[in-house]
Amino acid sequence: MNLLSHPQPPPSLVFGARRPLRRTPVLSPLGRLLAGAVYGGLLGSLFALVSATINLVVTPDVPLYIHWPTVWQNMLLTGLGGVMVGAVTARPHETLRGLLNGTLALVTLSAGYMLIQARFNIPMLAYVFVTFLMSMVINVPIALGLRLTVQLQDRILERTGRQRLWMQSLLLLAIVAAAVIAGSRSDMPPEAVSAVRRVNALLTDVLIENRARPLPFALRTIHDFRERATPAYALDQRASLWQTGDIEVRARFENGYVVACLVLPFDIVCSEGEDAFAVGDGPAQ
Repeated sequence: MNLLSHPQPPPSLVFGARRPLRRTPVLSPLGRLLAGAVYGGLLGSLFALVSATINLVVTPDVPLYIHWPTVWQNMLLTGLGGVMVGAVTARPHETLRGLLNGTLALVTLSAGYMLIQARFNIPMLAYVFVTFLMSMVINVPIALGLRLTVQLQDRILERTGRQRLWMQSLLLLAIVAAAVIAGSRSDMPPEAVSAVRRVNALLTDVLIENRARPLPFALRTIHDFRERATPAYALDQRASLWQTGDIEVRARFENGYVVACLVLPFDIVCSEGEDAFAVGDGPAQ
């Protein structure tokens, strides 16, 4: 007996025709749970991968830094979260109950992640609470999409041959497309793209095109910059921890040397070290 499928009931006579009183799902509760877990895990993992790498695609003219161990870790954790959300969304027979379970699971995971990121800072609790309420609405479409995906999977299992293969391929393609669309929203905002391009132009000019020219003001406070920096480097960016509204760009050279640059509206100030502009520290004078 197949544990993933329901036993088919005998047909009933309705107006002289032999047909089921209503459609019986092919997937059993266990089958729905497994399908939801697989699709939720796939969606979560692909979302994490696209979120981490989308900037390589949309900003190919800048050498961007990707810490691949962190990418694999995030894919694993997000995938496991997707497995849990997909399972609790698909398992109940009632659609409304499944949506409620999935939404609550998504909100709980999101709130836990934000609390960890905020390091349980008390002033951040109000922000987390407001975000918690907003995510209740935002996460409903995600739970609904997972629920509909499992229902489509149940319909596909009724088909045979090429029709089943074609429909299954379309469903997988839809999952990949949804992950790409959602993950692509994690691309850098325009001001961050402008910041990394400005720093890249500065370093290219100093290290490759005009090595004999005196260092620009932004780099003069760094001791032996040209001797320690290499022509090959990668850039990453984050919102400035030192000055609100500005962007901090870090240049990671292939020999391990790191320089941080604070990109201001009309200037760039650079200093040695990954955390040169951490909270409480100002630019090197």
